[in-house]
Formats: sequence, C-alpha cells, structure tokens
Amino acid sequence: MGPRSVPTSSRLRTGIGGTAIESGQFCPHRSAYGAFRVTRGPALPDRYTWTRPDSDPAGSVEWVPLVRAVAVPGGPVERPGHGAAPGRHG
Repeated sequence: MGPRSVPTSSRLRTGIGGTAIESGQFCPHRSAYGAFRVTRGPALPDRYTWTRPDSDPAGSVEWVPLVRAVAVPGGPVERPGHGAAPGRHG
C-alpha cells in the first residue's frame, strides 16, 4: 500500500531529533560538546527510511528536522555542552 495524500492543513508536523551518549558518572573522562557528531537540516530525515516520500506515513506527516547529536561512550557531559547544542543549532 502506498502513501495516502492528506491535505496540508491536517498533516501532522513531527520533529526529528535527539541526543545519544553512553556516559558513566564515575568515569574520569568528561565529554565536551566537540565529542558529538551533529546532524541537522535535510541530512537528518535522509537518515531514516520512514521519512522517504514513498513511505507509508509520507502523505500524512510533515517531518521537521531539528538536531541529532551522537557521541561515543565517555564520561559525564560537561555543563557547557548541555546548553550549547540548542543555541548553536536552534
């Protein structure tokens, strides 16, 4: 079954974004903002099959790319890193 078309006014606007890091509170290493790979803009929905124009929800959802930040495992995220992403990417 292909995507169904829904009038633009009744389409769901759904944001895509997230933050991912495996961090250990007792690890001596601290994770800074620079440790994160950041994806935003058109590259973000391109990462997922369910956002493609031929996907099942395509006709009823407007995907809104926000920001995705991913880091390798490390220690706690430094406080400046927590507030940096929204200001840099918002």
